[in-house]
Amino acid sequence: MTWPLAFIFVVIFMVYATTTTADIELVGAEVRHVYDGDTITVKMHDTYTVERVRLLDIDTAELGSAKCVRERALALKQRDTLKSLLTTNVSLAIEGRDRYGRLLAVVYNEHHENVNATMLRTGYARPYAGGIRRGWC
Repeated sequence: MTWPLAFIFVVIFMVYATTTTADIELVGAEVRHVYDGDTITVKMHDTYTVERVRLLDIDTAELGSAKCVRERALALKQRDTLKSLLTTNVSLAIEGRDRYGRLLAVVYNEHHENVNATMLRTGYARPYAGGIRRGWC
């Protein structure tokens, strides 16, 4: 990704980060499992269904299919960072589903912190708008 494109993604995420949760329709959920740095499993408060959630517009290293030692180590660190940002109950701003059936959402913790933007801002994720993913090795 070129520098100007990366800058545009960061600006978009700063807008996400400064948007208050009062401006967005949110759905409550209980975090059940953190798979990696951008995928979690939740139990929805309204329907009691269990759903996999892909954090919208970010990408992290793959834990289950790491292609090198560096990617696996990074994936573990990203997963642990996401775990530290999440609270037992979260709010989801759902944008739809991906091709694997996962919900695509911006995740807010109990402190109203945009977890997606925090992962990006702290360098534990990079912007992702779909399409071909860059490698981590």
